[in-house]
Amino acid sequence: MLRGASPQIVTGARQALSIAIVLMVISEMFAANNGLGFSIVQFQRGFALPEMWTGIILLGLVGLALSLIFRAVEATVLAWYRGQRQAQRGGNR
Repeated sequence: MLRGASPQIVTGARQALSIAIVLMVISEMFAANNGLGFSIVQFQRGFALPEMWTGIILLGLVGLALSLIFRAVEATVLAWYRGQRQAQRGGNR
């Protein structure tokens, strides 16, 4: 049963990863004394625009890296599912 549900579980985990990153940064912006979100807000308040944009770009790169790592793990864990889907598509033609 777990094997059949694993594609949906992984999809939910992928969605949770993006939501977790957004919530982490928002919580750092409002209620933390350190962290990337806190630094971005402090640079904005100090009119240090290059540093602020550097933090935003770094945040985007961290999100991209986590997404790529998650996709690589997903491809490894769900290799059986991808093969099964390709076999079903090829069999219907």
